[in-house]
Amino acid sequence: MIVAGMSVKSRTLAIVVFRIEKGNYQMLDATPKIELTDSDSQSEMKLFKSILEAFISENHIEMVYLKKRAKKGEFSGGVDGFKIEAILQIMPIPLHLISPQTIASVKRKTEISIPESLNKYQIEAFETAYCAYKKNA
Repeated sequence: MIVAGMSVKSRTLAIVVFRIEKGNYQMLDATPKIELTDSDSQSEMKLFKSILEAFISENHIEMVYLKKRAKKGEFSGGVDGFKIEAILQIMPIPLHLISPQTIASVKRKTEISIPESLNKYQIEAFETAYCAYKKNA
């Protein structure tokens, strides 16, 4: 199964792609960021959605794990991030929201080896998919 770990920061989506087979995982791709340039523009929202759909299709992604964003409080997400999350939720592919608490719990129980090939902005996406994989393994 090919899965993607994703995380949203402001108006940027970071993506890391994995192959999971028989209890093992292999990182396939760490893409550059996909940025939503103007969330007030319908054409930009449609362009972002089509870029994301093409990426999912080209990489044969079967499931997405997205780090859940807080809706209120000090660490709540912004409007652009919630629009990105909404686009992901209407994609024709299973999406699982992974809470920061779940990620923290798995990180306490399991040592996570971050691949050196990852950029700093991709670490949350990697941890999201890895923790979802470990929790369900």
